[in-house]
Amino acid sequence: MSVSVKIRTDKEITPDQLFEKLIGLGDKIIVTSDEYPYLKFGYFYETVRGIEIHKEDDGLEVRVCIYASKEDYHLFAKTIKIIMEISGGKAYIDDYDDEEVTDPVHTFNDEWIDEEMSSGFDCCKILRVP
Repeated sequence: MSVSVKIRTDKEITPDQLFEKLIGLGDKIIVTSDEYPYLKFGYFYETVRGIEIHKEDDGLEVRVCIYASKEDYHLFAKTIKIIMEISGGKAYIDDYDDEEVTDPVHTFNDEWIDEEMSSGFDCCKILRVP
């Protein structure tokens, strides 16, 4: 199951702004889709599933999918934080008003990542056909 965060903002964020910020932080990323409405990227040699960003009418949706690597999940949190900083937007888990994310690195910490990775594995076990 994927996890998505909607960042509501009126400010236009270009893909280059995001990628330049990540690279400026020392991240080595590989980009497989660099134009809206759909961006996809991940860490070079560390990504399993990568991060997806979809352009929406009222902002951007950032998604990490099931079976992602721990590095993918860290990139997910970092990407949300960067977009929030650039845009001044507010982030919400699955676009629910009652689930605002104010500190993505804290919200999507190692404990949360471990739970997500375990849940993905459990889901696979349950869906397995004997």
